[in-house]
Amino acid sequence: SARFRVTINGFACHRPTYDDASQSDGVDDEIYLKAYQILYDLTENRSQLPAESSVMGDTNGFPTRIRAGSGRSIVGGNGGFREGDTFPAGGRPWERAATPGGDRPPLHVWEGELDGGRDALVIIPSIWEWDSPVHLNREIENHYTRALAATVNDDGFASDVRRFITGGGLVTSLIVGGNLRRLFDGVRMMEDTAGAGSRPVGMVDRGAYYAFDPPALVLTYDSAMRIATSNNNDLGFGVMQLDFHDAAALRGIYSLYIQVERLP
Repeated sequence: SARFRVTINGFACHRPTYDDASQSDGVDDEIYLKAYQILYDLTENRSQLPAESSVMGDTNGFPTRIRAGSGRSIVGGNGGFREGDTFPAGGRPWERAATPGGDRPPLHVWEGELDGGRDALVIIPSIWEWDSPVHLNREIENHYTRALAATVNDDGFASDVRRFITGGGLVTSLIVGGNLRRLFDGVRMMEDTAGAGSRPVGMVDRGAYYAFDPPALVLTYDSAMRIATSNNNDLGFGVMQLDFHDAAALRGIYSLYIQVERLP
């Protein structure tokens, strides 16, 4: 066993999401991060404390927002994410530039022990565009949360995770996206009304509507150790790049930089 810490060190905007012409929410993209964690052992699963950042971008009269991005306008004009912007600013968001905290990257996601052959941590990260009235935004988030709960508590999903724990026919490593059964279809936008609206970046076109299928990162002791001691793509030891691509009409492309490290 060993103790690990997981953080989101930062993110990059490669292409902004679709926005309404008035940009009433603020200039360009306003972004916040969410991450849910569930710890599985061989018999049960336990939800961990979720992580959520403040909204970053054009402050636009919202005192709790964090000014970020290079957006400028005579209306607002106090930040907002454009192509090429990063958070933290400076172009190297994979590097952790400060002590992990709770309202912005580097964002503290999880810290605890993983025991080989006994448990696994599932992390479900997402990056969201804030673009609607607060009451509607919370309604969408609550729908997303309910859908997540239905997925991670489903017997099929839990059974797949436990196969990673025991190594029963599945490679013990980081798994992104597929290979896990899921019920999730909790964020939808109809194609004829798609555009502005709070939503996770990375929605896919399913014909009659857009939907979001969140990635699931599965960390066992073995995979956490492997990641923490690897320097893939020269991003730093334990750092992974996770990309979120919108359907073409929604445009957005963002990357999150997640770090797994073994603690003394």
